[in-house]
Amino acid sequence: GDLEEGLADYPSASFDYVILSQTLPFVDNPGRIVHEMLRVGQQGIVSFSNWGYWRCRLHLLLTGRIPQAPDLPQPWYDTPRWQAFTITDFGRFCRQQNLTIDRQIYLAGDHPYTRRKFKNLLATTAIFALKNRQSQPPSMPE
Repeated sequence: GDLEEGLADYPSASFDYVILSQTLPFVDNPGRIVHEMLRVGQQGIVSFSNWGYWRCRLHLLLTGRIPQAPDLPQPWYDTPRWQAFTITDFGRFCRQQNLTIDRQIYLAGDHPYTRRKFKNLLATTAIFALKNRQSQPPSMPE
């Protein structure tokens, strides 16, 4: 189905978790999608490529071209819609959307990136567990 319209078919609080994996940069209205996720599920899990990763920055600096995402198989022009953002951008988005970040996990390639410092520079992928500020859903499983 159509992600932009599909969640309207589900009643509120239908699921414990709703997962949006590597999709947020490709939707027309990310705020609406995330709020719909959190209406349908008690908690939303969002993952995305971090365009703040140092190799992406260096590639852009040296070549003047947008690099391929650090963890996606296709270049930007082979996607229907695309908006690059970073871990820092997503944190700001969550604050502006009045969302609570319940948990954050970062990857550097296939390995967990556990340090809090320099995550925007050294992590290739981010995974966030979100909730509305009004709700008190369970935490993301370990």
